[in-house]
Amino acid sequence: MGPGIDASGEFETECEHQAQGAIGEAGDSIASLRKTLEDSKLAVSTGMLHYDGRDITVRPFHIVGYGYWQHLLGTAATMLLLSLGAPFWFNTLRQLSNLKPIVAQKMEAEDQSDDDENAQGS
Repeated sequence: MGPGIDASGEFETECEHQAQGAIGEAGDSIASLRKTLEDSKLAVSTGMLHYDGRDITVRPFHIVGYGYWQHLLGTAATMLLLSLGAPFWFNTLRQLSNLKPIVAQKMEAEDQSDDDENAQGS
């Protein structure tokens, strides 16, 4: 058991040494980034931007969705359509899916009539 205990102790010591080295490197990186930021003279402003020779006023973000009539109209239309219920929508979708073969048959009939006209015209 003696050699196992020594190995685990060495492992813990090495892990601590590696962690302290990584923390030191991270601290150095942070200090370097702070220095670069300070040297850049970057000024963050929420009120005024200077762009392309013009001063542009920046307004803070705010939500005004319920103040627009389009939003209220869309909400009312959604409520109306949802109030029709599941049976209505089930039947509507079933009827629409039944139209697909009918439309396909009409398209084939038109294609055949166009082919017949082209054959007679030639």
